[in-house]
Amino acid sequence: MNNCIEILAEQYPYIKFCRIQASEAQLSHNFVQNGCPALLIYRGGELLS
Repeated sequence: MNNCIEILAEQYPYIKFCRIQASEAQLSHNFVQNGCPALLIYRGGELLS
């Protein structure tokens, strides 16, 4: 997924792409950890479904 994010970031310079390791950022309790990467998309501070 990292390569895809890098390509998208180059194609969309006005969109902010962030990569975090939930366990290192002490956010793992906020997300389901099933070993699969997740792509969460927010607009105006709200998570899009």
